[in-house]
Amino acid sequence: MTTTLEAPAETPQSDSPPQTAPAEQTWTDATTSGRRRRLRALATSRLLRPKPPAAALGQSRMTIMVVALTLCALALWSLVYLLIVSSLQHARIQHELYTKLRAELAQATAPLAGPISIGAPVAVLSIPAAGLHGEVVVEGTTPSALRSGPGHLRTTPLPGEIGTSVLYGRSLSFGAPFAELVGLKAGDAITVSTDQGVFHFHVRDVRRPGDAFTVPAAGTASLTLVSTAGGWTPDRIVYVDAALSGKPAGDPGGRPTTLGPQERLMANDTDPVTLTQVVLWLQLLVVALVGSVWLAKRWRRGQLWLVAAPIVLAALWGLSNAAAQLLPNVL
Repeated sequence: MTTTLEAPAETPQSDSPPQTAPAEQTWTDATTSGRRRRLRALATSRLLRPKPPAAALGQSRMTIMVVALTLCALALWSLVYLLIVSSLQHARIQHELYTKLRAELAQATAPLAGPISIGAPVAVLSIPAAGLHGEVVVEGTTPSALRSGPGHLRTTPLPGEIGTSVLYGRSLSFGAPFAELVGLKAGDAITVSTDQGVFHFHVRDVRRPGDAFTVPAAGTASLTLVSTAGGWTPDRIVYVDAALSGKPAGDPGGRPTTLGPQERLMANDTDPVTLTQVVLWLQLLVVALVGSVWLAKRWRRGQLWLVAAPIVLAALWGLSNAAAQLLPNVL
């Protein structure tokens, strides 16, 4: 009997990839998940932080532009106030003072002796060579007094009286009555009218700090005018000495012997009241400007101008008046 040997049956092979063990599959998922978390963390870091949208950049540029324009406008207004508006104020005050002093001179009641109220008109000054005609001189040399016109130093006699009378005046703001003092020459005429008469002086010398000063002879009357020089950027003090042509008037006496700190040369008004006024007006201006910007997005242009413009102008005016007190008294 013949035995037939059969080959073992081949196990059919499948084309599908081998199955991954459960442990190996878990490790792969964990690795992939960790890599994704790291990528998300890196994307949210500062290096890969998304750029701000264009609208935010535009708003930032607009804010910077508004601030810059506001500062430029404030600087421009300061120049306009000092050079133009303050001169208009000075002209109005001078007209009122001249009317008052003319009536007092006609009635012989103008102040002469004893303590005189600061700001009261005491004389009329004319310097043709400096373009000054009929300028009213007030008593006192504080910054507020010199906004009205040239001021008489209270510890000296009035012009025309025995001794040396000293007058301070501004050279840049509030009419700048002494702006041309530096151009005066020896022999130029100066006329001063007080309740004691009309006095004629002639320029003797124009001095700078450190120059020699000739003391007038005893029993004579002289006049010294003081201001700053240097044009738009005053950088030095100038003194003009003048001698009286004719007989001086007697000194009635009663003058104060000391001056307050605000009456000295180049003094400014930095008392707490003035500083408080500056701060309050500045706060009002800032509130008015911020409110105007806020209302500009909600109101029509006509409504905005009608409401905001008067408030902003009033704040500017008040701030300028208060800040002018901080300027040196002869500037």
